[in-house]
Amino acid sequence: VEAEPDFATISLGVLTEAEKAGKAVADNAKAMSRVIEALKKAGIPAKDIATDQYAINPIYANYKSASGGRTNRIDGFRVSNSATVIARDVKRIGELIDLAAENGANQFTDISFQVSGLDEKLDDARRDAMANAIRRGKLYAEAAGAELGKVIRISERVQGISPRPQYRGREASMAASTPIEPGQQRLSVSVSVVWELD
Repeated sequence: VEAEPDFATISLGVLTEAEKAGKAVADNAKAMSRVIEALKKAGIPAKDIATDQYAINPIYANYKSASGGRTNRIDGFRVSNSATVIARDVKRIGELIDLAAENGANQFTDISFQVSGLDEKLDDARRDAMANAIRRGKLYAEAAGAELGKVIRISERVQGISPRPQYRGREASMAASTPIEPGQQRLSVSVSVVWELD
């Protein structure tokens, strides 16, 4: 079955670098605060914004030592702060990406489209899969000179194939928002049925 995604999660963040760790941390905090505040003003509730990664790492550079060899030393610090944002209106994803970029976000790593009420939407696929299993079971039983008896076991495997669009940066001066298309999500159910043969 196919279903149209009706919400998505956006992974975005801020990466800053500075000679001193404190400066990198402060710059990152300011930028990320601007991003979060802008998203909240755009109607994204606080419960739909969650920090998922924060890291401070040294930046190493290779230098010539006094003895003529090469040595590594800390040349600065890199701070990254990333968050997952839930966009409950897929038509606004491009707008939200632009808004985050304009306010300091410089990392966009993933957009994951989701379908709400997924289990109910899969019921049609379950019915079709079971009908197909019964049809095939009867065919094989008949070919073997038997009939299907009672069902011993039923198991299923559900698969979803979701489009994964990639963010492409653009100049902030462009009037149109970043184009992001949710497409259709293909959902499939595979059913395995074991019968007794009469």
